[in-house]
Amino acid sequence: MNDNELLDLIYEDTVSGVSKLIDAYADLVDKLVCEVLTSVAPDKYIDECIADSFVAFYDNADDVDLSRGSIKAYLGVIALRRAVNLYYTLSPDDEH
Repeated sequence: MNDNELLDLIYEDTVSGVSKLIDAYADLVDKLVCEVLTSVAPDKYIDECIADSFVAFYDNADDVDLSRGSIKAYLGVIALRRAVNLYYTLSPDDEH
């Protein structure tokens, strides 16, 4: 399934579309979030950050412009930004 088809599926059948999105990109989002948060966050925060990344993508799916980037790129940026924000929230001030 290409990005256009996946985005169309998310619009037409949210449950199926988001399920396919998670199936396709869970490993990527997990890797990105874990690389940033493993040293400062307990597993429950990491899991929440991963889930929140997919929710944020879905919430902003109308703004996704596939001529400017792929779903992988959009989701990767969302996951990294959320993980970095959480990192700075959880880490001691002297580590920044």
